[in-house]
Amino acid sequence: MIMLCDEVRDILGAYVDRALDADEFRQVAAHLDSCVSCARAATHMEQLRHAMRRMPQRAPMPKL
Repeated sequence: MIMLCDEVRDILGAYVDRALDADEFRQVAAHLDSCVSCARAATHMEQLRHAMRRMPQRAPMPKL
């Protein structure tokens, strides 16, 4: 099955998080190999997720 851009973008977060099943993962990867726009979106999402993981975690403020 060939995935369309809208379908890929709907599950791109799960792809970046490696949360798709093997078949969906392969389909998204194949689409990204042939679609510059979606590949760029995936790269940006990966960069954002990487930057967020590097941010220090803070404890929630106590209730006033």
